[in-house]
Amino acid sequence: MSYYYVMFRYVWKKDGEELDTSSEQSKYVIEPPGGSITIKRPSAEDDGVYQCFARNEFGIAVSIKTTVKRAGLSPLINMCFDIS
Repeated sequence: MSYYYVMFRYVWKKDGEELDTSSEQSKYVIEPPGGSITIKRPSAEDDGVYQCFARNEFGIAVSIKTTVKRAGLSPLINMCFDIS
């Protein structure tokens, strides 16, 4: 039995536009070997529809579209309750 290792080129798109993952300053990082993406310092502008494209000499595979919406907690209001 022989094995053949195939290299993939991963491209991530947000709302149909290709993300810059190549520069050191990019807030998007593709994690090898599986092509997962990490968003550094996420903000409201990162909300959107993301999709991954994996390409090699044999063709292209496309992930399902994933909607990302940032969530957070509102600041807590300092409250005192009398429980006596």
